[in-house]
Amino acid sequence: MNELVKLVNAFAQYEEEQAHLTAEDFCKKYLADHARKVKHESDNYGMSQQTQLLGLVIRLYKFAGVYAKKALKKINFNTEDWFYLISLIDGSTPKKSELIHQHLSEFPSGIEIIKRLLKGGFIEEIPDETDKRSKRVKITPTGIQLLVESLDEMNQIGPMAFSTMSATEMEMVSNLLKRLDNFHEGHIKTIRDSSFEEACEILIQQ
Repeated sequence: MNELVKLVNAFAQYEEEQAHLTAEDFCKKYLADHARKVKHESDNYGMSQQTQLLGLVIRLYKFAGVYAKKALKKINFNTEDWFYLISLIDGSTPKKSELIHQHLSEFPSGIEIIKRLLKGGFIEEIPDETDKRSKRVKITPTGIQLLVESLDEMNQIGPMAFSTMSATEMEMVSNLLKRLDNFHEGHIKTIRDSSFEEACEILIQQ
């Protein structure tokens, strides 16, 4: 009976946090959370669960990077440059610093990407109407054409990365990652200029 109470309580908590998902989603998550560990914790050299999760996320990012590089090979275009360019497809005209911040790049490397896009004619500089000292950037017809030429291949990266997951699993993972993205987006400006110790104090939830 105690185990049943635990299960009911776990479902109640889950329902509060993920109200739009189903009991089936809960069962999948519960079984995943309580699955028997195949290896003892010592096999992971004492790494915490968070560290292991971070490693998996980084590996997935690298896998996707390999696929994206292959997709862009025929048009001889850089992956990072492509993601800068696609973020302008909605017609937005950010300042250079805003575009760099959006992509979480270091300023020098972000400027180099923008310079390459300007040199290739994929973006152009326009005046900032509120700050005459600043320039904004916008995508050009040449940039739009490049994206059109590459979208068929780039749209396959998602299926290549997540084809083994069901729609329910992808929705669950997406919701969790959005929550993390919102959390870190709210702190990144403060963290950039802080020490590691200060960042830990801000980010680690007690």
